[in-house]
Amino acid sequence: MYALFEQPLNFDQVNGQCREVLKEILHKVSLKPEEVSVQAGTDFMADESFAGSFYVLKEGNLSFHYEGKALYFVEEGDLIGTEHYFCGLGGSLTCEFAVVLNRYPAETFLQQIEKKSALNRKWMSYLTYRTLINTILLSAVVKEEEGNLPDIRYYDAGDVIIQEGAEATEVFTLIEGGADVTVKGTKVGQIQQDEIFGVLGALGNTPRVATVTANERTMVMVLNRDNFANLIESRPSTVVKMVEDMAKKIVALNERVLEAESNAAS
Repeated sequence: MYALFEQPLNFDQVNGQCREVLKEILHKVSLKPEEVSVQAGTDFMADESFAGSFYVLKEGNLSFHYEGKALYFVEEGDLIGTEHYFCGLGGSLTCEFAVVLNRYPAETFLQQIEKKSALNRKWMSYLTYRTLINTILLSAVVKEEEGNLPDIRYYDAGDVIIQEGAEATEVFTLIEGGADVTVKGTKVGQIQQDEIFGVLGALGNTPRVATVTANERTMVMVLNRDNFANLIESRPSTVVKMVEDMAKKIVALNERVLEAESNAAS
């Protein structure tokens, strides 16, 4: 699960523990899942054909919306369907792109868990972690002021995400898809999934130095300059990720410079 707004520092830890417990459960349940492909635009909460089963996201990304607000993304390896099965939780769980899931019939899945006390305790632990995660999400939503939630934008191949020379007021995170980076029409790099970009211009209040163009159907998360500054202040892990991305870009640029010098010398 990937939350879309500032979280208490224990969110990543709790989410990680929840995912580890789920892995143990899936390993010990002797059920071979059915692989299911789902078309873009499907809402798992509204489509009754998905009721009665649990699903583990194998490929792709899902976003959960409540009262019109995007609250979090379901990531690969996460389990969905428990809320729908047990209590019919409101909201919508949708995929903007096609996704692949592993399907487990809920009744058979739960029967297997009930047969083994140790596995049942693991399941109770998993559900407790999920409840804690939802509590953390709720507390964060309550603290959010109107307009502080990030914007989610979608681009088709060829669409410009950032224009060279334009005013820089936003920071982007690529959630799904890919993008090319060009300077004066020359390709100088690519943006990968989960990469943060547009930081230097936004925080330095300088014009964009490159153009970023989607090279396939792409989804990005967007924060304005002030909200991003608040985010990195409250979540040091975001700073670490940002520095890692920049370091990789510097190394790649140095390699290209050395290659160009070598070609020129020969």
